[in-house]
Amino acid sequence: MSQFQHPESTGVQRIPVLRFAGGAIAGALLLAVPLTYSDFLPNSPLAVGLEFGLCLLCGALSLKWGESFVDRLMQLLDSSGL
Repeated sequence: MSQFQHPESTGVQRIPVLRFAGGAIAGALLLAVPLTYSDFLPNSPLAVGLEFGLCLLCGALSLKWGESFVDRLMQLLDSSGL
């Protein structure tokens, strides 16, 4: 039996994926708040692309800065008063 484990079996490889997913979900939540209060739901390809880009941007920023970015994003949502 080897004393070395495969990196995937220790869960080391999943942490960045979960961090990105958490940021993307936070970005989707940030996007969903104003859409729930409006009567207009944009469904043009440009609007969908921008919404998808916002989720990717939030995921990438949370991947880079980690929990501090998600905390600031949640503070922004909390201070919005919605």
